[in-house]
Amino acid sequence: MGDAGVRLASRDSETTYRWPMITRYAEDTLFVLMTHDKHSVGIIVLPKRGSAKPADVDRLLAILDRNAQRRG
Repeated sequence: MGDAGVRLASRDSETTYRWPMITRYAEDTLFVLMTHDKHSVGIIVLPKRGSAKPADVDRLLAILDRNAQRRG
């Protein structure tokens, strides 16, 4: 995750979602990123447990706050 958007990678694939596509997010025990396009991906789930340390969650939250609207 950075200035360009959110990059998801697995053993077999890699996808980047640019920030204009991700318009809002919700936070609880995980981050749920939501798109405005109902005919496309819709949501991206990022579990907090995937972070190496608590500071990584804070960094992710700061990036999300700069690029998307938090849903209450």
